[in-house]
This record gives sequence, structure tokens and C-alpha cells, in this order.
Amino acid sequence: MKLTDNEQKSLEVFQAGMDRENCGWLGELESKLPVEGKAISGIISSLVKKGVITCEDASDWYDDTTADIFWVEVQEPFRVEESA
Repeated sequence: MKLTDNEQKSLEVFQAGMDRENCGWLGELESKLPVEGKAISGIISSLVKKGVITCEDASDWYDDTTADIFWVEVQEPFRVEESA
């Protein structure tokens, strides 16, 4: 599957992750993405449609928030080996 340049760069950010490889909170990772603003939702949508990542609304995981919180995970075969 062919990814655009921005999709590939975004995938690399998600592969690097936050606290561990292949996953993290979108809000923590978005500053590292090659796009900003509304273009982020376009990249996320495209990568989800291609089966590269999942992006789950995790707002209901927390009782004390009204903010939109999204958890991103890289899917096989796009995952990188997790370091020990």
C-alpha cells in the first residue's frame, strides 16, 4: 500500500509512540505530526481507512473530562518491534 509523504511521516510518529512504541494519546503526539490544524483529522482519517492505525475516542474512559481524548494504535503489519 502506498502512503503519501505526510501519511508516512505521521506513521513514523505513531510508531515511535509516547511511552512505548506503536501507541499513544493523539493530544501528546500531534505536535510531532507533519501537519497541523484540520489537516490532522484528514491524515488520521486516511490512515484509519487504510487500516494502518486505529483511533479510539477514549473520552468515556475518564469520568472527570469533557475533552475529546483519542488513543491511537498502529496496526499489523505497520507496527515496529517494541524495544525492551
